[in-house]
Amino acid sequence: MDAALEGLGVSRAELEAAMKETGDIRSIEVDGEDAGWAWLELRGACVHVHALLLDPAFRGRGVGRRALDLVADEFRGRANEIELAVERGNAPAERLFESAGFAEVESPHRELGFRVLRRPIS
Repeated sequence: MDAALEGLGVSRAELEAAMKETGDIRSIEVDGEDAGWAWLELRGACVHVHALLLDPAFRGRGVGRRALDLVADEFRGRANEIELAVERGNAPAERLFESAGFAEVESPHRELGFRVLRRPIS
């Protein structure tokens, strides 16, 4: 988790404060084991994924894709799309999101080194 926080450029205290004020956290479990979590915020007709963090032991096993499908299921009827940002060069995450149906959209975050991706909720 500390490496992820460092990558986000925030301290644990800053992240915890932001999470308490904005959106909701969903735990991700696989066979009763804690596999990670997702921080979600409904913004009008869009679900924004602030963070999707998986324990390394659960990566590459379809858990991230299934978590994103569950987000779509949960918000179907209340939102039209899911949006997230991924750091350029994070190849495993980029592959996951693109294979899960996300496509890049124009964003002011481009100069910050992030790609903003969206996927419709159908």
